[in-house]
Amino acid sequence: MTRDRLPDTREAITFKTTIDGKRKVYLTVGFYPDGRIGEVFLKMDKQGKTSRGTLDCFAIAVSWLLQEGVDAREIVDKFKYQRFEPEGRTTDKEITEDGTERPMVVTSPIDWAMKKIEQILDRGKSG
Repeated sequence: MTRDRLPDTREAITFKTTIDGKRKVYLTVGFYPDGRIGEVFLKMDKQGKTSRGTLDCFAIAVSWLLQEGVDAREIVDKFKYQRFEPEGRTTDKEITEDGTERPMVVTSPIDWAMKKIEQILDRGKSG
């Protein structure tokens, strides 16, 4: 496989949530011109060097996998539901199977990021 780097100028979207009423988390998703997801950045406020470094390394690894051609849904399926603090209710909403809206509950910042990426994929914004 050959790494498919993103162009220098690209579209991106940033999401913000608060987990368990305490911690703000930010996810930025960058897109290839054809709409595929090509990179992610994951940040959290009030974190130490270890947590910051861990989230940075995770985002770099996910971005690398995407640019190497790994399917975004495979990445989501692998990392969704990883459990560590902070966890709990978010300020985000999710749509249930019966079509009702409810607060999104997550098991970690990575779980939240994977659920947001899954929402992008489900809306057909990325292939």
